[in-house]
Formats: sequence, C-alpha cells, structure tokens
Amino acid sequence: MKREVPKPQGRKKKPVAEHGSVETLRQISPIAYAFERFFHMGSRTSPERLFGPTRVDIQQGYDNPADRRRAARARGKRIEAYLVAWIGVEAVAVAYGTLSPDPWVIWGFMGVLVLRIADIIQITGNHSLFDRLKFQWRHYYIENTVRTILLSLINYVELVVCFGFIYCILGRNGRFLDLKDSPFDGYYFSGATQLTIGYGDITPSGPLKYLALFQGFIGFLFTILILGRFISLLPESKEEADP
Repeated sequence: MKREVPKPQGRKKKPVAEHGSVETLRQISPIAYAFERFFHMGSRTSPERLFGPTRVDIQQGYDNPADRRRAARARGKRIEAYLVAWIGVEAVAVAYGTLSPDPWVIWGFMGVLVLRIADIIQITGNHSLFDRLKFQWRHYYIENTVRTILLSLINYVELVVCFGFIYCILGRNGRFLDLKDSPFDGYYFSGATQLTIGYGDITPSGPLKYLALFQGFIGFLFTILILGRFISLLPESKEEADP
C-alpha cells in the first residue's frame, strides 16, 4: 500500500498592494511615503476642508459615475469661492496692512498669509503628486484644463503677494531690505525673486536672505510640478463616459 506523504503547507501569500497606490509607495520608497504622509497631514489641516469633501473623498465616496461627476462639479464651485475669499484677504492685506502702524493688524495679516503659503504648497503637492495614488477608480475627474491652468497661475501670483507682504513688513526702516523707492517695493522684490530675474537693485540681508532663497526654490518646484501635472493629465482631461 502506497504511503501518502502530506503536502507541505506553504505560507499564505500576503495581499499584493494595488499598483500605483499609497501602499505600493510605502513598500518601494520610504522617503517618498514620508513626503506623502507630510502632505496628507497638510491637507487634513487645510482651511479648504471647511468647503466640503476633497476630491479624494469624492472619488472614494461615490460608486455611481454620475454622482461622482455632480459632486466633483459642485466641489469645483466651492473651491472657486474659497479662492475668491483668499484673494479678498490678500487684497486687504496689500491695501491696508502694508502701511498699517498697528502691530496687531500687521502680525495678524502676517500669520494669515503664512498659512496661505503653506496651503498653496500642500494643495500643489497633493494635486500634482499624491492624490491619484488614493483613487480607487481608474478614471477620475479633473477640472477643465483651461480652468486648471488659470487657477494655478492665480496661486502663483498669490505666492508673490504673500511673500511680498512679508518683505514689506520685515523690510521697514531698511532693517533687512532696502526699500528705496516705495514701501511697496517688497512686492516687486518678491516677483523678481520668484521669477528668478535677480536684477540686484534690492538685496536682502539677515533672515530675509534665506526667505528669498526658500521662495525661489518654491517657485521653481511649483513650475515643475504644474508643468508635470498638465502633461500627465492632458490625455485624461475628457469626462468619463457613462457606462
């Protein structure tokens, strides 16, 4: 009688992470995953969340494509209202806060605009790099390509304004920045720094040297990420067909 030999029981296979997911990123690149977690935390603390669910929440929360489309379009309108609100705050900061002698007004606007700088950075990083890793659907909705370009350009100008306000305030009395012609020259210096023009007519000193370096770096990365985002999304900019 032939003796039966029990077959060796192998280990259960671990579930393989879906290609292109956050879990895959964690497995193959701890450094990239750490950046993703950092930007994820930034999105969770952003004032943008007061305007409703994020586009990742919309993609993960609706099974019906028509419902996802309606929710994405409604979110687009809310985001534009959010952007207009920020533009209003920045306009008041430029017109009133730049010349205000009241320290409460000055530092209040300073804190708000620093928050906006951080918000623009996390929005750009998440939308350009990390959000697509969290989508459970192969196709996802983006705003109209022209609208995306315009909103990105507005964000770019917002960075110029926010950094410019900081330069104007910290450059008062020629302490760290010699504003020779006008107390609003900080905005000119901000634009020249972010565009990497560098005429050299205004030179920062002290901590503003490092702030200008940081702004130039952010402006450079912003341009690269936005260009990469356009190139990667252009083939998918059409609306998903109804099943």
